[in-house]
Amino acid sequence: MVLESKGRTLEEIQASIVLTHEHADAVLGLDDIRVVQPHSPTNDIDPTVIYLTQYAMDSVASKFPYLVWKKLREGQEVRQVAQLDWRIIEDDYDKPFVASGLKFVPLPVMHGEDYICLGFLFGEKSKVAYISDVPRFPSNTEYVISKSGSGQLDLLIMDCLYKKGSHTVHLCLPQVCSKFFQKLGCPEKKT
Repeated sequence: MVLESKGRTLEEIQASIVLTHEHADAVLGLDDIRVVQPHSPTNDIDPTVIYLTQYAMDSVASKFPYLVWKKLREGQEVRQVAQLDWRIIEDDYDKPFVASGLKFVPLPVMHGEDYICLGFLFGEKSKVAYISDVPRFPSNTEYVISKSGSGQLDLLIMDCLYKKGSHTVHLCLPQVCSKFFQKLGCPEKKT
């Protein structure tokens, strides 16, 4: 979630959400966003902006149609559901987007051998990369987050499933420390 302060109260904070993919771990909380939105018996409130790929949007629409399609059928009562504004992002690092005033560069990553989800590069003064659900990077993404691509990262946040061992669709700590930190030009620390 990205927050941009527009004032001093909770109601004045502008929030947006950037989704990496449409699996349960990323989307099952979407319905609960209504808890932090202002109460309105008619759902007449400013929606929370959600950024996601078209593939993820199609999946979310089939799982949560009541969050996507807002037209009431004749005789249907207004339901208290999260008010969301869906924005499609392209999974192309050449096409950044802005969420709550922060520029994001999409980073396509492999979540298994045949599934692409997104990580993100953001920050102007300090470069931060957030990457979850990944066992390997496509070469273009690897280049973008390397020293020779966008320059040295100040912070890399990566998914790490297990402390030991390996997994087919997630990195585990041994792979993060050896394989990817070296590729990205990060110094190795011995403890």
